[in-house]
Amino acid sequence: MERVLEVEDADAQRDLLMTVIREGEAVTLRYRHSLYGGLVWEVLRVRGDRLVLEEVEAEREAALEYYQFAGKVVRMDGRFRVTGLDLAVRELYVRATQLGGRTLIVRGRELSLPGEGREGHLIRIRLSKRSLLWFLVRLLTQNPCHSLQERDPGGSVRCETWEVGAF
Repeated sequence: MERVLEVEDADAQRDLLMTVIREGEAVTLRYRHSLYGGLVWEVLRVRGDRLVLEEVEAEREAALEYYQFAGKVVRMDGRFRVTGLDLAVRELYVRATQLGGRTLIVRGRELSLPGEGREGHLIRIRLSKRSLLWFLVRLLTQNPCHSLQERDPGGSVRCETWEVGAF
């Protein structure tokens, strides 16, 4: 059995991303804070069958104070950061909005959550255990590109493969 990171458009019941993910790997959610502006990065790590929020970083200190985390806010490299968090979740739901610019980052690759007509949709992010055979069949039958879809500057759809284990 493989541990799989699944990102699903819950409203459209469509998989956006499925990739094998290892213990300790980071999954980052980046967005623009709706009240204080500036970008925020929530860094979650894979621990067992859960995603654990370990760190939150922001361009504006007020964005971190808004969440009232137990940790101390420190300034590092021009950003504000709270570390040492330990909030574990089995799944995470995020509303995809262009205004918030919500983006999921895994291994340096970015998935725009409101992209491809998903504005306002509810996105589910979770870990699951799947056999490699199940994962491959689902990947091949669910998405015609079998991949992450992005728009290039010319406006056409470009398919970029995220291979099993190589992503």
